Parts: sequence; structure tokens; C-alpha cells
Amino acid sequence: MDLDKGDSSDEDEARLLGTDLIEIKDLGTGDICQFAGVDASAYQVLEYSDLLDLLVDVQKTDLDNTGLPFVAEDWTGAFQWILTIPAGATRSILAGTGGNQASPVKTVSKVVIPTMGKWALFILGLLLLNLTLFFIQRSKISCSN
Repeated sequence: MDLDKGDSSDEDEARLLGTDLIEIKDLGTGDICQFAGVDASAYQVLEYSDLLDLLVDVQKTDLDNTGLPFVAEDWTGAFQWILTIPAGATRSILAGTGGNQASPVKTVSKVVIPTMGKWALFILGLLLLNLTLFFIQRSKISCSN
């Protein structure tokens, strides 16, 4: 998340308030914002766009609980959840932001892992689609001869 409070982006301070709560303050205006990642496994804070570059490259990235306290730069932060989700189960991931108040936490993602039976049906459907396209293509070729 890249929060820019006030008119500038390079006067941010941030500190860890708890294992999953970061407070960001704009030094120019004094505005305060909180960023929460409920039960997150890790966080990382860097100057914009260093964290974005780290997350969108081709390498696997695990956040490493570094970057705080953060002083007088353009703040960017992220939370990471490391989860094991059984087939057919769901798990909610909670995160949120709040400005000049306690952080409202909202569900931002719900992950559903298909069961083996659903995967088998999906693969069977793809196979039938390929066979259908094969026979359609084959019949076009034999009609033109």
C-alpha cells in the first residue's frame, strides 16, 4: 500500500504499533493513518517504489519484518499471510486502513481451493473441448478433399 497523506509524498513517518498494525504520519500536515493486516505473518516497509519493484519482479518474495521505524520519505508498506488452505476450504484475509481514527478492518480477499473432484471435472471438460475442436477441424479437412 502506498499512502500519501497531505500534499506531499516524501514527508512520511511510520512506526509499528503492534505485530499487525502500522501507523503512518504525514509530517507536513500531522495527519495520521493506520494500516492493519490482521494476523499477518510478516510486513515490510520501504521507500516507494522499492517495495513495489521487489514484489512485481520474477523472484519469489517473502516479506521480512523490516523497514520500521520509517523516517521522512515516501512510505510504502505491505503485509504477507502464509496460509495452508485445504481443498474445498475458504480462508478470509483481513486488512484495512483508517485516517485519523482507529483502523477499520475489512475483508479484502477470500480464497477458495477447489476439491479434487472439481479439478477432475474441469480437466475432463477441457479434454472434451479439445476433442470436439479436433474432430471439427478434421471434418473440415476431409470435406475439402
